[in-house]
Amino acid sequence: MSRRELGYPEDWKEIETWTRTQFNFGPPITPEYVRSEKRFDKINFAKKQPPQFWSQFQKNDLPKKPNTRIRTSQLRKEIEGAQKKWTCHQQKDAATALKNLEEGAPACQKTKLKGATLRNAASAYQFGPEVMATLEKWLQEKYLAGPFLEPPIADFRANSMMAIEQHGKVRLILNMSYPKGDSFNDNVDKIQTARVSMSSPKQFGQSLVKAGKGAVMSKLDLKDAYKQIPAKIEDLRLQGIHWAGAFFVETQQIFGSSPSVANFDVVAKTIQDVAITKSNTPRRWVHRTLDDTAVVAPGDSGICERFTSEYTQLCNNINIKLAPDCPDNEKAFRNKSEGTILGIRFNTETLEWCISHEKASRVLEDVHLAANAGHMGLKQMEQLHGRLDNFGQMAPFLQAFKRPMNDFLAAFQVR
Repeated sequence: MSRRELGYPEDWKEIETWTRTQFNFGPPITPEYVRSEKRFDKINFAKKQPPQFWSQFQKNDLPKKPNTRIRTSQLRKEIEGAQKKWTCHQQKDAATALKNLEEGAPACQKTKLKGATLRNAASAYQFGPEVMATLEKWLQEKYLAGPFLEPPIADFRANSMMAIEQHGKVRLILNMSYPKGDSFNDNVDKIQTARVSMSSPKQFGQSLVKAGKGAVMSKLDLKDAYKQIPAKIEDLRLQGIHWAGAFFVETQQIFGSSPSVANFDVVAKTIQDVAITKSNTPRRWVHRTLDDTAVVAPGDSGICERFTSEYTQLCNNINIKLAPDCPDNEKAFRNKSEGTILGIRFNTETLEWCISHEKASRVLEDVHLAANAGHMGLKQMEQLHGRLDNFGQMAPFLQAFKRPMNDFLAAFQVR
């Protein structure tokens, strides 16, 4: 494809300046985390808390059947009204989606994992108040059963928790790949797990170019995506948490579990298929990456506006919440000429794209450190490789840097 088709400037000299930009690199600046949860900041969650501590929280019993907030009966009606125009594969996916919602989505385990109480990562205790607040919120939303003072199920498996600070917020993650070689994810039968295909920034950019100048685009983001899909009752013993002496059970799909991706994707794909059919939208204009659905279409066609309205109404009908529109057109927006899709900022008026200054600075800082440090660890190289690979999807000339990095990463392999 030509530079113009990829949204590059006409003048190659401008592109050359991208690799010659001068930055005054100093020591990495790590903003001090401001504790958002004051209620629990004096509690040591590495120690067992007494029963009276847990009595202040909502108590949820183990579910007797899978539960979802999605109105499956309404979704079934929507599917029945649309599937006459679908392929057999789409109809099969829709049937799987309904089955996962009504009977619980499978864990796809090859063998029976033994019960265990795995240690939490140090980061979980570093952000202990935020972890406790997240567990409290999940209890209130009924995504979590507990707290229990003893393991509530035979052969109970309490997974390792870790916490990651991102943009001033703390995200709680279950490390389903721990311990290595004997983890939940290691025991997944990949034959039972459907392959997930997702759109890329480059593919979206190509659709934008076809739509032409003045194209209209929307980005629709499903809230609490994985939490809408219940787990099978017999798999609940594998979805445990141990925290400060109490036990909890995640009742929905887990962020960090490899089957969760496919189990959620088949539902999200079916919802998108219904909206495409009801709005009579050509499929080439619609893109999706798990919980994000993006659409772009010629400005005078009305296609984007029609799909956006139909998709929004469908989610409302089946009780799926969408993220509110973002004033900066970042997380979610409707019928705009500029916004961020899959991490890339697109402008339909100029048919150009860019990455944020913050993201560009991180990439260039990593490049600077790699060029001047004299040595690099595996984690640092993987981070640099990932950032350049992400940018390289939109700037193919950067793929030339991949070979030496791949060779370097290969050198870390145990022979």
